[in-house]
Amino acid sequence: MSAFSDLFLSLAPHHHRPILRFALAGGREETFLESCGVADLVASCYGGRNRRVAAAFAEGGGEKSMETLAEEMLKGQKLQGKLTADEVHAVLQRNQWEADFPLFTTIHKIVNGELPVTDITSYF
Repeated sequence: MSAFSDLFLSLAPHHHRPILRFALAGGREETFLESCGVADLVASCYGGRNRRVAAAFAEGGGEKSMETLAEEMLKGQKLQGKLTADEVHAVLQRNQWEADFPLFTTIHKIVNGELPVTDITSYF
């Protein structure tokens, strides 16, 4: 998410807030205090392999797939972001919840080449 908004679209960091706010809405308070909570989310958004690959995907306008970029850039490490987006989408689809979780649905469509990266701005 973060790489899409600031690298490809050249948006300032304050544009991340509405996307993150939307993503976190309705979460359980105790989740934010765990190591897998907000601190991990922020660290993942601003660094690491998923961000690097997402940035390359966004900068290239989605011409190369996430899988191709991961093979080229990660030297054997696995890309988790796309896998997670696909797994979340499978749950949403199975339960017919896509309309209830439009950000996750949009991210899934972007990383799978079904929507342009610029569609992430629909959450501003």
